Amino acid sequence: MGQEARELKSRVEAAKKQIQADIAQAEADVASAKTEVHVQKKEAIASMRQKLEAIEDAVKDGFEDLSEAVSKKLNEWLK
Repeated sequence: MGQEARELKSRVEAAKKQIQADIAQAEADVASAKTEVHVQKKEAIASMRQKLEAIEDAVKDGFEDLSEAVSKKLNEWLK
């Protein structure tokens, strides 16, 4: 795996962990939220889960043979 792929993998893994932490925090917030905030938090959680699933799907075959398009998409997400 090249240096660029290793760097991208590291950044993706860090982003995934941050999204997972954000989901956990939002779920904890939902438990104590009022109705309107509760709905907003639920929507935010769903959005974060979609992003996490998209990232995981993009790298499901590993970082060795990422297409240029997938690499570009990951880099855009990581900005």
